[in-house]
Amino acid sequence: METKDLQTKQKKQLQISSIITLVLLLISFIWLFYDIYAYQEIRAKAPTIETISIGIVIGFIPKGLLYISFAILLLLALKHIVKFKFLGILCIIFGIVSSISLVFDFAALSDLGDDYLTARGYSSSLRSDS
Repeated sequence: METKDLQTKQKKQLQISSIITLVLLLISFIWLFYDIYAYQEIRAKAPTIETISIGIVIGFIPKGLLYISFAILLLLALKHIVKFKFLGILCIIFGIVSSISLVFDFAALSDLGDDYLTARGYSSSLRSDS
């Protein structure tokens, strides 16, 4: 395989990974609007809280896939850079902190469902022991 063919293949992988990451980023961004709506409905004690909370939990799937896609894209981009520059190190640190915060968001949502909703007479769909 020639060097030119290898570079074209690497560029193609980077482009495909970039497009997948962009699509997941748009889905996650749009899902934020649903989260705002859902949290307002929970605060207003709407009768459809069970259904709304399922939508919030489902929103964690594209966010998790987005972090995986970001990691793959970052690794593909850094693979072609000889020096590990400051921006690459900063991206890795922020990515780790962001993914850890996603776990904390899920834990906080679970606590919200257990404490706030069940204490108000709603059975929480976030609990696994229901």
